[in-house]
Amino acid sequence: MNSVYQYSPLQYRFNSALGEVLNVGLLIIFPEQQKVEFVYPERLARLKAAYPNSIPEKTLKAFFNGIVQKVALLNRQPEIFNDYQNRPLDFIDNELLIRDESALQFGEVRTGVLYTDDLTNIVQQLRNLYLSIYDLDEEEFKKRNEDYLIKEYRNRLKGRNETIFEGKKIEENVFPAR
Repeated sequence: MNSVYQYSPLQYRFNSALGEVLNVGLLIIFPEQQKVEFVYPERLARLKAAYPNSIPEKTLKAFFNGIVQKVALLNRQPEIFNDYQNRPLDFIDNELLIRDESALQFGEVRTGVLYTDDLTNIVQQLRNLYLSIYDLDEEEFKKRNEDYLIKEYRNRLKGRNETIFEGKKIEENVFPAR
């Protein structure tokens, strides 16, 4: 039988009634290896761009650090995994974060086949799949207002035809009447 691993995204639930969620972390459980990993983005530009009035970044990072510390403690107590054989939801609820109506919750638990003994490689691939959008430059998330758009349009137009901005009048095309 192939070994498996389970993973669950940590989600910021901005509006539960509307179902708005954004992945902000990822928990990976390796039951047979009795190991847990938690990864999260260092920069939270995507979250700030999507929800400017969300949880303060400092609070969120403190929350992440709390999970990292708990994961480190769990990894030093491998016998705890025996209590949760094939019950990853119970493991998450009892050992990491109880389900309630708060903004941060672990999402659906998914299962994957352990295709390599290199657990770090699996963690990195899942991180890239779920959290790589946070690695983009913050510049890409800045809001663009009308002044910015006009300036950008003029710069691009200027690059194509300098005479427009040199005070030279461009003649209108006049079509002959039929």
